[in-house]
Amino acid sequence: PTLCSCSMLAHGARQPAWAALAHARRPLALAAAYQPAAVEGRWRDTVIDCASMNTGKPKYYALAMFPYPSGNLHMGHVRVYTISDTMARLYRMRGHEVIHPIGWDAFGLPAENAAIERGIPAATWTNKNIEIMRGQLRALGISFDWGRELATCAPLYYRWTQWIFLQLHQRGLAYQREAAVNWDPVDKTVLADEQVDGDGRSWRSGAKVERRMLRQWFLRITDYAPRLFEGLDRVQWPSTVVDLQRNWIGLSRGVQITFEVPAAGTRVVAFTTRPDTLCGVTFLAVDAQSPLLAHPSVTDDIRAQVAAMASAQPADAAHGGAQSGPGVRLPFDAVNPLSGERVPVFYGAHVVSGYGTGAVMGACIPMQCPGLSRLSTVVMDTASLHARVMSRPVSPRRSHHGPSTCRLYSSCLGVPAHDTRDHAFAQAHALPVKQVVKAPVVCSLPSGPNDDALPYIGKEGTLTDSAQFSGLPTAEGAQAITAALQAAGCGAPAVHTKLRDWLISRQRHWGTPIPMVHCGACGAVPVPEAELPVILPEKMTEEWAACTCPKCGGAARRETDTMDTFVDSSWYYLRYLDPANQSALCRPENAKGMPVDLYVGGIEHAVLHLLYARFVSYFLRDIGVHAVEEPFAQLLTQGMVQGRTFQNPSGRYLRPDEVDERDGKAVEIATGDPVTVSQAKMSKSKHNGVDPMTIIATHGADAARIFMLFKAPPDFVLEWDTKAIQGVGRWLQRVWALVVDTAARPACAATVQECPTDQQELRIAVHTAIDNVTHSFSKTHSFNNGIGELMKLSNTLRDADDAVRTSPAYLEGIRALLCLLAPVAPHITAELWEAIAESGAGSAAYQPKLSVHHQQWPQVDPAALVSPEVQVKLQVAGKFRGVVAVDRALLADAAALERAVMASELAQRWVGGARIAKVLTKAQGPVVSVVLAK
Repeated sequence: PTLCSCSMLAHGARQPAWAALAHARRPLALAAAYQPAAVEGRWRDTVIDCASMNTGKPKYYALAMFPYPSGNLHMGHVRVYTISDTMARLYRMRGHEVIHPIGWDAFGLPAENAAIERGIPAATWTNKNIEIMRGQLRALGISFDWGRELATCAPLYYRWTQWIFLQLHQRGLAYQREAAVNWDPVDKTVLADEQVDGDGRSWRSGAKVERRMLRQWFLRITDYAPRLFEGLDRVQWPSTVVDLQRNWIGLSRGVQITFEVPAAGTRVVAFTTRPDTLCGVTFLAVDAQSPLLAHPSVTDDIRAQVAAMASAQPADAAHGGAQSGPGVRLPFDAVNPLSGERVPVFYGAHVVSGYGTGAVMGACIPMQCPGLSRLSTVVMDTASLHARVMSRPVSPRRSHHGPSTCRLYSSCLGVPAHDTRDHAFAQAHALPVKQVVKAPVVCSLPSGPNDDALPYIGKEGTLTDSAQFSGLPTAEGAQAITAALQAAGCGAPAVHTKLRDWLISRQRHWGTPIPMVHCGACGAVPVPEAELPVILPEKMTEEWAACTCPKCGGAARRETDTMDTFVDSSWYYLRYLDPANQSALCRPENAKGMPVDLYVGGIEHAVLHLLYARFVSYFLRDIGVHAVEEPFAQLLTQGMVQGRTFQNPSGRYLRPDEVDERDGKAVEIATGDPVTVSQAKMSKSKHNGVDPMTIIATHGADAARIFMLFKAPPDFVLEWDTKAIQGVGRWLQRVWALVVDTAARPACAATVQECPTDQQELRIAVHTAIDNVTHSFSKTHSFNNGIGELMKLSNTLRDADDAVRTSPAYLEGIRALLCLLAPVAPHITAELWEAIAESGAGSAAYQPKLSVHHQQWPQVDPAALVSPEVQVKLQVAGKFRGVVAVDRALLADAAALERAVMASELAQRWVGGARIAKVLTKAQGPVVSVVLAK
């Protein structure tokens, strides 16, 4: 059965094939030269088999972001999965119970469009691609636990995606409303704000996004904004990602202020971080969704102007810091609650609909509405917010429409004297500019801030023209004005967020069906949990959509929108822990595998996927599914892989076979024109991609893995270099030759404890490598540095004298090299280890009957790092002249140390026959300092 067409592939846990060395088929003697295809073919099925054993060891959850099954791996996949596999193998060898699963982010537009082009069902296309990519991942030697494999398009998976939606809906965190949305005219679907780039284009199709009004489903992520913001203090993430998340959530502390609009019989609630400037408000601006626009006094001409301006506004304005745009005067005035002055109300194109919804920004409230006090503390502290979510009744939230609604809308205070955008708006509409903050006078400077230069946007200064608050410093004035607003019942401290509620409706077929039905009598009604999953049909027909209402039994219609694929990927990390469970999303005992200890993926997911996954994790924690809030304890964002790109003078990208490169110059073969050579992200359109399967066939999977880790630090851009991967292949040949030589020598019966002093330097090199590789891999993830240490160790072993090559220190070095290399190059190390498994004695942790991948990770012997010799610095007449190697035991005898250093060739050269006043010897350092007589 396939992942997409039935419940799920559910493999039981099994004994790893590599748990015992394959002595039943003892290998022939190692070939003289390393042959990657033969070695990897022999070991492929063994090294990828790593089902969890539930041994009770400490857990380590290594997770790479699961792929969309496009049908072929690209080099970015190779990089990300090599990183996670290296960490998984490392921690298995360090004695952890490792969770390293794989699955498929299988729903979405690309699969649907590809299936439409080919005239086949999307499930058929997706299943075929999964099968292809599964084989490619196996060829790469990735040790996934295939017993945990899942696909988001499998009913057993999306049954629980639908269950999560119902839990959100029951607690008022999923709702439907009319909204201005981003419409992709090419893919014919709605996009979230985050899926629209800075030029207002779709992130997938590249089409110019249109603004349309549609009834859509939203998740109330804004209720979690403060907790999501504060939770970033508890994760080990790159600072760039943390900053991106903080900026996207955009918490601001300020004051929520109520303005009465008498002519409309409502109140407008607005948010400001500068209550000290309240007396400088000369206009109020509202968004295109404000109920004020529905008032009878607003003409159709005004509404048409507003609609035209709103549709022209960039879709990402809320997060892009929209500049002052056009506006339309509305037939209302608002009353400043502090000064009592009336100010005109405008529609402002720069005031983005829904910006801050669920947090603070603005609201239109009937003047008799008791909800005003509820809105005065919109966002509370974390504990209060958690209590609010958990105490909500498990029934659908009250309607967001109707005369008694206290729905939030966006509004903006216009303070043109102290805000650049407001100043431009005021100038465009001939509005007054009232200065209420004077800049501080800087007497020590010949030309300080000019009190008359407006707008003055500094936060420091003194209030002026602000009634009884005039003369107060801005900070003190802000506190006093806030207190006055609270006392009058028309303002309160609040927290504002730039984050908007998550729009999840998609008008496409290949996605998770939203488990709701629409009844003419009952409205939107959730599908009962017992009827989940709502199965996605091969085609959404009217027959499929027609159903009965679960509430009244009358005729109803299924919701035909599907969910944003980011909903599918917002919880998959938890399902990996219990992938075949049909009665629960994840059993509590399995959920103890959370959080993910290391999450590996691209920086391009720093805002979208990570934010949504955190939100869903917090929610599932709140309803008791698991016990942690933050799903990903540590994040590693790998850089993109770039390839050599050729472009002719007309801008056309050329294939490598269309270019002739000689003497450092490149020309187009057909025309002789010069060609621009650069590095760019690999893509088919630029003809600069590299097929991983071709690389594996030519150089071997182990060489490809090593190259991906060695060429650049994991968070840096990696430039593909064919010559460099050939160099990796040559190094593996040298490692192979080292072990061939060792396997051909007589077994060594001695132990390293019996190692003579002339082999101590070798032991120092071996244990220095162990220390450095362990730190590079596990602490800093600087795999390139760790592999560099392995290359140094192999060179040291290669340079060892012939007599040393039968010593226990040398055998210890060979074994350490293979163990340290095993997480990176699993095939060649498995072959070489079997060849020398019983070549001699070893430490107590050494188990000759087990594979290299089941050996204990090499441990540093502190005694081995202590050299029998010590380097003593020599100073003559206050100047450093070099170092002298002496026996370490001399450090305990200052006189003996002085004699040994002064007898050295270095001291004789710099002191010679000069008269010595005195010699100072310090064991700390150590240093011998010679003071010459004048």
